[in-house]
Amino acid sequence: MNDEALAFENVSFFYQSGKSRKQILKGVDLNVRRGEFVSIIGASGSGKSTIFRLITGLENPQSGEIRLAGKSTNNRLGQVGYMPQRDLLMPWRTVRENAALPLEIKGDSQLKKVDEMLQEFGLAGYEDKYPGELSGGMRQRVSFLRATLAGSDILLLDEPFSALDALTKLFMQEWLLEQWEKEKKTILFITHDISEALFLSDRVIVLGESPTQVLEESVVPLGRPRAHQDADQPEVLKLKETLIERFRKQTIL
Repeated sequence: MNDEALAFENVSFFYQSGKSRKQILKGVDLNVRRGEFVSIIGASGSGKSTIFRLITGLENPQSGEIRLAGKSTNNRLGQVGYMPQRDLLMPWRTVRENAALPLEIKGDSQLKKVDEMLQEFGLAGYEDKYPGELSGGMRQRVSFLRATLAGSDILLLDEPFSALDALTKLFMQEWLLEQWEKEKKTILFITHDISEALFLSDRVIVLGESPTQVLEESVVPLGRPRAHQDADQPEVLKLKETLIERFRKQTIL
């Protein structure tokens, strides 16, 4: 059985504005296996968000191939779950109604399924609350549930915890790993936080200066399950310093 969840093969992409062209990716290869948790880190403008736009189908490459579950297609809209940096919950809809949005779009009225998932995500009792009545962490749980209910085995998470305070962020990272281990989804996670990437991920992919040609990757030397204190192991700290040094060189350049 092919365990490929997502693949880029020799993908190139540029933005065209009049006679001006800005190359973002040039001949990039990427492969993510089913059930993997992979983080992407890189400086601003290195192409992280562009990669997500290509995966979701909001953009298509000028050359190369993108495959989802081993199938090449230019029609990727709606085939992956997406959780943005901001939760983008609709303030006039309740928690239940916000979570159910992907099912509504598909014409699925299984609110029983939504209520079951609200229970699993620790949101029981908040079904009829509005986003303005929730903490930042609770809002992100609703956003993640909505992405999960999109029905895809691939979830794209774009800096989902960057706006949270430090303590809430730690709790949400632990909660995310618990949900990932239950749901067995494939997760691609964008972050600027190297410590976060190392704690969460199986692999960390580093984007260099634009245009990105080669994706450097590091395997995180931690088993699962894991706790935050595991990130203090010498081999993890050594990898963290290596990644920090890469970004220091990029900044100097």
